[in-house]
Order: sequence, then C-alpha cells, then structure tokens
Amino acid sequence: MKKLGFTKNEIALGFGVFVIVEIFSLWRFHDISKAQNVVGTEPGIWGFTKDVSDSQWNYFEDNLYLLISFQVINLLGSAIVKVTSNKQRYLNLRIYNILMGIGFSVFLHSVGVIFSLVISTIFYLLQKYLKNFRYFSWLIWTLVIGVLYCNETYDGYRFATINQSLGFLDDFRKENQILRWNVIYNLILLRILSFTFDHKWAQENRQTKYSIIDPRTTYDEQIDVRSYKDIVKDHQQLPDYNFISFLAYLYYVPLLFAGPTVTFNAYNSQLRVPQQTYTNGQVIKYVLRVYLLDFGTFQLFLHICYPNAIAKNQANFWIWHSFNSFDLHFMSFFNLVFIWYKFLTIWRMTRAWALMDGIETPENMNRCIYNNYNFSGFWRSWHRSFNQWLIRYIYVPLGGNKLKVLNMWVVFTFVALWHDFKLDLLLWAWIICLALIPEIAVQSYFNKDKFYKQWWFKYLCAFGGAFQIEMMCLANLIGFGNGHEGMGIVIKNWISIQGLICLLFYICIRNYAGCVYQLSLREKETDKNY
Repeated sequence: MKKLGFTKNEIALGFGVFVIVEIFSLWRFHDISKAQNVVGTEPGIWGFTKDVSDSQWNYFEDNLYLLISFQVINLLGSAIVKVTSNKQRYLNLRIYNILMGIGFSVFLHSVGVIFSLVISTIFYLLQKYLKNFRYFSWLIWTLVIGVLYCNETYDGYRFATINQSLGFLDDFRKENQILRWNVIYNLILLRILSFTFDHKWAQENRQTKYSIIDPRTTYDEQIDVRSYKDIVKDHQQLPDYNFISFLAYLYYVPLLFAGPTVTFNAYNSQLRVPQQTYTNGQVIKYVLRVYLLDFGTFQLFLHICYPNAIAKNQANFWIWHSFNSFDLHFMSFFNLVFIWYKFLTIWRMTRAWALMDGIETPENMNRCIYNNYNFSGFWRSWHRSFNQWLIRYIYVPLGGNKLKVLNMWVVFTFVALWHDFKLDLLLWAWIICLALIPEIAVQSYFNKDKFYKQWWFKYLCAFGGAFQIEMMCLANLIGFGNGHEGMGIVIKNWISIQGLICLLFYICIRNYAGCVYQLSLREKETDKNY
C-alpha cells in the first residue's frame, strides 16, 4: 500500500476518539441489554445473565469437553501411526484418517452418514470416469447446486422414501444423531470440488510439475522446501488421486465439521511432509491463545451484552421499535462483533487441532474485526480459507480480474446459496456486490501517484472507508440478523432526521477516526522495517 502520510498526531487523535466512542457504545448497549427482558438469555458465570440465543454456539460450548477429549485421542493415535509406520506412513495415515473420520461422522450423524458416503462416492465416480467430458465442469457445478438444494429441501432425506421397510432407520437416526449430516455436508462439497478439479488439472498438466523437479531429489524432498501457497498449486502424483485419498481428505476429522477449508493438494502434500511454517513452540502458543484468550474474551462479551438475542430472536423484535438511531447502530455493529467472535473461536480451535496434527490451513479472520474498512478486504479476512477456495475454483476459471465486476456476482451468489437457500442471504450477497462496484471503480480511478501527492487524498480515503463500514454493518444485519423483515425498520430509521444525523456522526467521527488508525496500520505492514 502506498503511504498516505497521516501525521503521528492525526493517528493518535483518531485512535483516541475511536476508543472513547467505542467504550461509550459498548456501555450504552450493555445498559440496553440489561434493561430489557431479552428472550434468549439465562444465568451464566457467577449468575450473571448471558446471551444463549445462538444454538450453534450453545451446542459447541456445551460439548467442548467432549471435543477436547476426542482431540487428544485423535492426536495420540495419529502420532502413534506416524512413529510406527516407517515406509507405509503415507498409506497408514490415510487409512487412519478414514477410520477416525467415518467413526466420528457415525457418532455425530448416526446412520445418516450413509447418505453422506453414498453421495460422496457418486461424485468420486463421476470425476473418475467423466472428467474428460467436454462439459464436465458445468455438470459438476450443476450437481453441486442441486445437492445443496435437495439436502436442505428434503432435510437430509429419509430412508422410508427408498423403501417403507427402512423407516425404522429414520426413527433410529432421529433418536441417536447429535447433528444432522446435511448441516456439515456443505463443507464436504467444497472438498469434493477441490479434489475433483485438482485431479482434472493434474491430469491435463501432468508434465508441468515433473519438469521442474530435480531428478536427483525425491518427491517428498521436493515438497519439503515449498511454502503453503506452493503446495496448493502443485499437482500431486496422479496415483494419489484415488478413493482412499478422497475419503481421507473428505472426512479428515480436525476440519470435518467447521473447516477452515484446505485444498486437496495442500492436504495431501502435508500428509507426506508435515507443515514447516510453525515451530512446535509457536503451535503451543497458538493453542493456548485460542483456548484461553479467544474463548475467554468471547465468554466475557456474551455476559456484557446480548446482540444476537436482540437482533435475531423474533420474540425480541419489539425492542427494535424502541431503539433510536444511535441504538440501532450499536446493535448492528455488535451483532457483527458477535458473529466474528463466534466463528473466530470455532475456526481457530479446529485450525489449532489440525496444526497439532501437522496440517496447516489458511487462518480465517487474520485481522481484528476493528481492522477492516472496505468490503473486499473484509471478505478476504473474514473467511480467508473459503475466499482462497473461491478464487481458485470459481473466480479464476471464470476469467479472474478480466471480468471482475461480473464474476463477483457469481461468486457471492454461490456463497449465499452455499450457506443457505434463503432470501436474506441472497440480499446480503447482492448488497455486498452493489457496494463493491463503486469501491472497485473508486480504487481503480484513484490508485494513481498524482492523487497520493494531494493533501486532501488521505482524508478522502478515510471517509470512503468510514462509509463502507456502515454498509458492511447493514448487509450483516440483513443477512445474519433479523433478515429482510427488519430491513424496513433500518431504512425507515436511516432516512429520518435523527437517522441522518446519527449516520453522519458515525461516518464523520467514529468510523473516520477508526479508519485513520487502520490506514496507518496498513502502511506499517508494507514498511520493510516494520
């Protein structure tokens, strides 16, 4: 990033103003939360009321002790396989991962895992025998969208639909499943597509990789000196794209139910040679930070205010009507903080698990929620592993930056449908696209040296980022808050005199001050001496 030239006094003032406003906002929303009879709260630590409105997080938290126990068992088993296998290490690890993955899937989904395995096997056979078909890519993508739709519409299917005599399996599944198999199958579909296209591209370019390998080195030695980005792009040996590797990758336990998303090439390479990016000491520090700092501070946040319960629970919809414009802004942002904190904790716990097993994945949310000032940067940071997956398997094949404005509509529409077939999420995706169009145009026009020399340019950048922060909060409130039903309240509030004054305050004071500090951080990140 080119330097904008904010002075130390401007940066200090921006940071100070932002911190003061944010402390007041949190205090105000804390008072709102405690003063209302909010549905979706209950006594938490030491009897203090806590937001328990999010079923996904509640289930994860309630069963965390079981998850940690299983992590220990899984990692001990993996370590034993690695130590005792010698030359069969690669094969034994894949078999071990299959057994652990399917075993854990049975524990989660009961007999529902049968549907997961059958659909996955069908996809494997299709890519194995039809990958040279001219319209293969269109066929696979159509089937993936169809499976996403059917999995949700038919709620994971019923055995009785196949034959009435199998109806007892539906009853057994209902009584014994912990989590419906189709809930996490969206993640498995991403892995199926990764395996499919990595295999297809490896076959089409089989000479590319081997031509750059020194014949005096082994395949494993060649991988050992490569970075994570390298192993994502490097083809695996064609025999590695087999059914054993396919199942081991799809049902790899640490990343099975939450991610982060890792490509087949990267996963398979690290089975041969474990990740070299982090030392053992760094992995231990990462694990302690996740389980103590991230989890602990999120618990504190849930006890201070209840943004998810107020924003998402229909029983609390009446509270919205009592909000003034400033209160609505508090809620919209802290609802975003809630979602960020939840996924940050879950994703980092599963990533830590994979790192302890020698598998590196991209770090989702590699920036703090307060360190994002535009849609493109926010999305790249928020679900970073998914973003890299989308770029590799959708954005680049569609033409990349040559058709950027058109491709982003395809990408974000897929993201919305992948999450859920709901109008709220489609609106969320399209609002992001609408906000990205002027952002792309403005960045393209102003990214010239002559503007960086103008005294006013740095202030324009800060105000532009301040406006985009408001748009991100609005999109999130519609997509993951009270949906399009609450959109009317938000818009009505914004176009009132009080709403416009509030909007100007947030853009010109709070967001602007924060953007000044954020832009200064970006400059430090690009400074070689930083």
